[in-house]
Amino acid sequence: MPPLAIISCANQLTYPRLGISIAKKNIRLAVQRNRLKRLVRETFRVRQTKLSGRDIVVVVYKGAEVLAPKEQYQRLNALWDALMR
Repeated sequence: MPPLAIISCANQLTYPRLGISIAKKNIRLAVQRNRLKRLVRETFRVRQTKLSGRDIVVVVYKGAEVLAPKEQYQRLNALWDALMR
């Protein structure tokens, strides 16, 4: 199972909504969970205008905390790019 996933569906609004799911059992330390949340929000903010009318949930699984920050950023960018296609 990949450490990061995006689930998306259309909504009736003109703007996108973001949800972030990081279970405490998957990422034990609050510092790591909060850092991942900030990273998800920042990558979402950059693409927000291109994602109008969507509900998006980013799910973080076990193994995401062992990735280097640069790798986490690259994987999130790849997921956002795949979603926009």
